[in-house]
Amino acid sequence: MVAADVAWRQISIQTKMACGARNPSRNGENELTFQVDDAGNMLNRNPAAVENYRKCLAGEYDVRDMGIIPLDWTDTEPGEIECIDCGRPVTMYNAFTITCECGADYNSAGMRLAPRSQWGEETGEHWTDCY
Repeated sequence: MVAADVAWRQISIQTKMACGARNPSRNGENELTFQVDDAGNMLNRNPAAVENYRKCLAGEYDVRDMGIIPLDWTDTEPGEIECIDCGRPVTMYNAFTITCECGADYNSAGMRLAPRSQWGEETGEHWTDCY
């Protein structure tokens, strides 16, 4: 697992702005959030986002700075299994169906699925409905 030390600077919008990410807040106001480090330095390098952040902090927009809010999250790195059909490694990312290069299908728990020709046999669905 990979832990991230980042935070969000939350800014409450007093009036509508021309651009920027708008997130409804718990108090009903719209808010902008910018990913920053602990010192408030913006991590996103998109020019439009950087300009919006600068204008918010400089008071050029009618907004209220809500401060830096620590953000803790954990990210997991997907595991690998060995394909039981061909022996190749198969990365187990979070998806409905994970397919090996040889065509063998697995669910996200690493269980080998029946051949696609059998998918939907009980329900009358075609395998493409499940993929």
